[in-house]
Amino acid sequence: MCRGRRSYFAHYTFAAGKYPADTVRLAVVRTYQQKKGNKKAVWLLYVVIHVNVHDPQTVRVRYRARFGIESSYRCMRDTHATTTSRNPAVRFFLISVAFLLVNCG
Repeated sequence: MCRGRRSYFAHYTFAAGKYPADTVRLAVVRTYQQKKGNKKAVWLLYVVIHVNVHDPQTVRVRYRARFGIESSYRCMRDTHATTTSRNPAVRFFLISVAFLLVNCG
């Protein structure tokens, strides 16, 4: 799948095991990773379901934004402070301190 010079869309059929085989649309995105002056091509594969886009790079950009949201929720779940206070200012202060501790540590 990860061949060629450009990003593209493809269809992939998962092997039928216990369940019937499913065919999905994939966005095969070629991007570059820069390390110590070397530029290396990296392939990223995204399953695209119910998304109407015409450019695979758009899928990558949208996923990057979504990944930031998901990781912030995961971080919030890990650092959740238990309080009986109903004051939103106290809750906001506790979650802010928790985020600072996670990001600095």
